[in-house]
Amino acid sequence: MNIPHLPREKDYHVFVCHVNENVHEVRTIVTNLEKGGVKCCYDERDFTAGRSILENMLEKINESVHMLFVLSEDFSKSRFAKHELEEAIHQQIREDFSIIPLKIEPCDVPQILKNKTYIDCENDDITKVHHKIIEAVIDNGLKTQMKADDSGKMISISMSIQSGCLSMPKYEMRCTPDERLEISRKTKLTEEDINELESIVKESYFMKNIHIYDFFPHITCLLLVLYLMLSLAVMMFMVYTMLDTSRTDSASGGFAILLVSVISPVVATILSMGCCCWKKQTKNVNLMVKATKAVQRQLWSFNRNCQDKDAIVVFQSTHIVWSTATMKIIVINLRRCKDLFIRKCEQREEFQKRRREGETLNDYADRMINWLLCSKDIYLLDKPRQLQRGHSMINGAPCICLLLRDSLL
Repeated sequence: MNIPHLPREKDYHVFVCHVNENVHEVRTIVTNLEKGGVKCCYDERDFTAGRSILENMLEKINESVHMLFVLSEDFSKSRFAKHELEEAIHQQIREDFSIIPLKIEPCDVPQILKNKTYIDCENDDITKVHHKIIEAVIDNGLKTQMKADDSGKMISISMSIQSGCLSMPKYEMRCTPDERLEISRKTKLTEEDINELESIVKESYFMKNIHIYDFFPHITCLLLVLYLMLSLAVMMFMVYTMLDTSRTDSASGGFAILLVSVISPVVATILSMGCCCWKKQTKNVNLMVKATKAVQRQLWSFNRNCQDKDAIVVFQSTHIVWSTATMKIIVINLRRCKDLFIRKCEQREEFQKRRREGETLNDYADRMINWLLCSKDIYLLDKPRQLQRGHSMINGAPCICLLLRDSLL
């Protein structure tokens, strides 16, 4: 590649603005850029000792043609980084000076850079990022595309009633053709994976018995009405037959009517109490709640074996109305989350407090992700919240790597 010659009044092609937490990545980027002929400047190596940071910064910005901002979560919290950004904007207004935002991890882009296209390298190997920067330097602008992130996109599969002829209606949970198409477009799940998900739910105790839990109160009420109607019919029949009988038979018939009239309300009361007790029981933590957890445990095994499929599957139900249970497929790039978690572990020791002796960071990240996938925190992937730091998903919920860090603080 033909790197442009430096103007006579400039000493550097690129001044690199970063925070200390990303110095390891910056060293790698600068080394590769300079091997490609791009002369770089960054504080750790090129600032003059004995001078203030502000003086060094202003001098090096004036001596550079471009300014590369290495965007990360920690960048947005740095006072000096924000000051360098403001100075770069002023410099751009005064003369022909270009700003190159480089996003190396999921984070919020500063408001002042919202109108600029950035180099998206969230999923790229840090040793290969310099190729995109060199292209931007040569073209004096950015030509990399802003990549739409679907993380947090949810595909919900609800239950439907499978009507029966002589038996109670039963429920099933199947993906419609449109849902299957959307799953294949947004994730790497195959038709076989989707069929396996349907089979997990179909063969579960929850799905096999939910129609009983859902329809039992209705059946009880129906039996109650039929019993009362039958009792009333018996009483009317006995009264009718008593009209042409003797006094002795009338006395015995009257006793029978009295007996039926007493027993009927008692049985009706028992049925009503049974119905109420059944409803009350389902509102507590009981068999169906355990059945729901059993389904999720099976899905955890599925999630663990499909970490490269860009999807996490959760199963949710409510004890108020069991038939509203849903299976949600959440689009999420676990590879990116793992890489970011490893990077944060390298920067902060407190994120490694559960690391075992001799365990590599890669194995540690795998183990922590597996732990999260089988914990109740997995349901937080569906819970929007106000985040004070970056890496949210499009549904407003925290991502896997952020949940991991929260659990370690």
